Amino acid sequence: MNVDALRLILMDAPGDPLCESCLTAVCGLPSEQVRAAIASLLNDNGNFDRRWVCVSCHRSVTSIFYRAKCAHCSVALQDGDNGLRMGENMFHVACLRRLITDESIRLSQELGRRSRRLIRESRRRMRDGRGWPPLESP
Repeated sequence: MNVDALRLILMDAPGDPLCESCLTAVCGLPSEQVRAAIASLLNDNGNFDRRWVCVSCHRSVTSIFYRAKCAHCSVALQDGDNGLRMGENMFHVACLRRLITDESIRLSQELGRRSRRLIRESRRRMRDGRGWPPLESP
């Protein structure tokens, strides 16, 4: 239970290292339990790592942080990576740019298909001599 509480606290602020003292204050647990939970998290599949300055108290002490994964490519954001938070998700800048660009391209292609369909219908109607329907009809 203590490990799960610490995991959730650290995952809520990915990339922000917190020291043992600050985690003890936040959780209201004895420092021995927090220390054991930190050791357990550091041994847990590489999602947690150490830094040397706490973002809460700004002291130069050993701290633990959650290494967030990109919601698009599932690769952990490294220290030098620029990450952007969008809602609950973290993205590499390149991944977010790609997602936004892919959506723009998809929309552009759909509008192109619709335009070509409307032009074909207009040409057919002109050849057939029929009247013009409203533009919004399917």
